[in-house]
Amino acid sequence: MAVVETVSTNGGYKVFSSSNATLATAIGEVINELEAHKIPKSQIDFELVCDGAATPIYTVMALCKGS
Repeated sequence: MAVVETVSTNGGYKVFSSSNATLATAIGEVINELEAHKIPKSQIDFELVCDGAATPIYTVMALCKGS
């Protein structure tokens, strides 16, 4: 899956997210997108969600302030 970018109404926040069956792939996709946008580490908070299924799907989100 590709990275999904969501921007807040006033543009003060962006969320980059990726869902995948492997955690490494989801993390890699989000990190590559953050690098492409040149967002400083100090403006990023990461969140991880797992659906808990027998074959889990991981979602990695990067919440970016002021980008």
